[in-house]
Amino acid sequence: MSQQHVPEDIEVTESGSTSFDSDSDNLSSDLDEELMKVCAAVASPPDGASIADLHKASAVLILSRCVAGSKLIIQALETAQKHLLNMRGRQQELLKWNVLLETSYWH
Repeated sequence: MSQQHVPEDIEVTESGSTSFDSDSDNLSSDLDEELMKVCAAVASPPDGASIADLHKASAVLILSRCVAGSKLIIQALETAQKHLLNMRGRQQELLKWNVLLETSYWH
């Protein structure tokens, strides 16, 4: 078997896993702690709330904010559509006036 070069900053264990595995566990743990802090700052979590409960609650909060944002976008699009329809009507009126003016000029 050929010997493969392993970068010095990656620690290879007997199982073949790298130090990245433990880093992701630490990251997940850190994120869970951050989630607990955020939930505590926004509203005290219920006694005995698990990390899964907090993840679910934060997902519901994010989803509700997305829905509210979507409603605002829909309102803005409806308003823009009304303005475009008004502008189209105004353009048609101006085209009619233009035809009337041109015909009266040539007669």
